[in-house]
Amino acid sequence: MVVLAWLGVFVGAWVFAGVITDMTRRIGGGGLTRALKLDRSVWGMTIAHIGLAFFVIGAATESAARIERTFVMSPGDQIEMNGRTFTFNGVRDIEGPNYYATRADVAVTHNGQTSSMRPEKRVYPVSGTPTTEVALRKTPGGDVYVALGESVREQPGAWRIRISHHPLIDWVFGGAILIAIGGLVSLSARRRRAEAKADVPVKDEGAAAPAPDGAPA
Repeated sequence: MVVLAWLGVFVGAWVFAGVITDMTRRIGGGGLTRALKLDRSVWGMTIAHIGLAFFVIGAATESAARIERTFVMSPGDQIEMNGRTFTFNGVRDIEGPNYYATRADVAVTHNGQTSSMRPEKRVYPVSGTPTTEVALRKTPGGDVYVALGESVREQPGAWRIRISHHPLIDWVFGGAILIAIGGLVSLSARRRRAEAKADVPVKDEGAAAPAPDGAPA
């Protein structure tokens, strides 16, 4: 898995470097003026390939470095995971506009800063449907998820807490968006060329050529 992850990162970096090299060659010494004059299809291809590079790097890193663990925690318990300290401060019952919920309070400390994450287990009385509301924290290095599981009968006050870290997950979604944008830009360039060809007048091959000077009419 680690080898495949590094291979994916290498391929993504190679694609990105290739795109930058190609654009540098096309622009040359023309600077911004030359860049703005490039055809839309070139920009579409560039954007799509940059998106592909981000997607491959993000997917390879996320699949190899993703961490998911479940802990049994009582109020006041602390655990360390991926450089973060998670402190379970217990649960409390709350009432929403159309549901009842059990909400957990988990303090997360990272780089000296502490914030709270509050996952919930909800029940909607009308439908009787239970749901799990995962707490999400976005960071530059990836997303952190905290979910509240079931209570532990053998340990009063203890709950199962599932914590996961998905590194560079935004690169996957961002890369996919860039690929779509690049495709749309290229498609618009193709459509623009097709419309330009349609506007060119077609020469009538059956029309008589003008008579040369001095020739009888």
